[in-house]
Amino acid sequence: MPKIVHMSSAHSADDIRIFQKECRTLAKSGYEVVFISQSSSSKKVDGVHIQPARRARSRLERFTLTLGHVLRLALRENADIYHLHGPDLLLVGLLLRLKGKRVIYDVHEDFSTEILTKHWIPVLLRKPVARVTRAVENLAAQVCDGVIAATPTIASAFPQSKTTVVRNFPRIEEFSTESQTPYSARPMRAVYVGSITDVRCIREIVSAIGLIPDSYQARLVLAGKFEPPELQEEVSALQGWSKVDFLGWKDRKEISQLLCSSRLGLVIFAPTGNHIRAEPNKLFEYMAAGLPVVASNFPYWQEIIDSTKAGITVDPASPEQISNAIKWLFEHPAEAEEMGRNGARAIRSIYNWDSEARKLIEAYSAIAKR
Repeated sequence: MPKIVHMSSAHSADDIRIFQKECRTLAKSGYEVVFISQSSSSKKVDGVHIQPARRARSRLERFTLTLGHVLRLALRENADIYHLHGPDLLLVGLLLRLKGKRVIYDVHEDFSTEILTKHWIPVLLRKPVARVTRAVENLAAQVCDGVIAATPTIASAFPQSKTTVVRNFPRIEEFSTESQTPYSARPMRAVYVGSITDVRCIREIVSAIGLIPDSYQARLVLAGKFEPPELQEEVSALQGWSKVDFLGWKDRKEISQLLCSSRLGLVIFAPTGNHIRAEPNKLFEYMAAGLPVVASNFPYWQEIIDSTKAGITVDPASPEQISNAIKWLFEHPAEAEEMGRNGARAIRSIYNWDSEARKLIEAYSAIAKR
């Protein structure tokens, strides 16, 4: 079987999409798999060889010294196929193609649109950087042997003949819908997991929990990291912060336990171009854990939630609507629990990694034969 190297200058060694899903799936299928990533040590996990890349102390260092180290590690492996995660690696991919290697570009999100919301890029530079990123991705699409896209919308920007959609759906076995605590006996707890940012409406969410009367004893649990870090100080000044439990980063087991002991999951994103047609990992993970969801009322998201009857959609700019949805689910535990069951059924039948894994394997088989 061919040897494969997955490469990233920024993702952790246990990244959900790269390691937990793609690398483990390929290793289980018989490929020799190496993952160059942000790891503390070299090790082998679930059949995947983890190789640590240089840790960057700044973004400048990441885009220079770390990328150079990733390229050296990649060349040392002398693999048959190289799988790139992130547009910063496209130059590395071009060099590998010049050496006759097969290269796959994995597009996790619409990077050129996402750049327009990056706080660390000066506002005046965002549009030029976005245009350059799109041009580089277009070139990569011509040069690479294959493109893996996380959503159909992302895939539409790349050549259909060499692009495969591999969606970021949950692994069924990772989330259990069973809990020692019956749903109706759980604390009045809403949970949000993931990057905590302005464009993911953290101010509106915290304000919403602040609107719920004290008699509900409601809590908002945040598990993730504030980006940028100083945002935490600003948000903690909001009235609702007294009802927030900020846990920081948690591992996969802790997240699963948290979801299976909460009342509902929040996935409230602002209507930026990148979000309207996105497929948030957390939306499907909440459903997999049997949680009813409160989500932004984008037409695409609303279609998913309405068809599965898995939750409630709201105007993401309205703390009042978010608060009312949370209160309704607290006040109607039987209906909320049924929404959670509906979501879990949809994951088992439609939105699961098993179906995506088959597409990943088929794409690799085709590329390996070239």
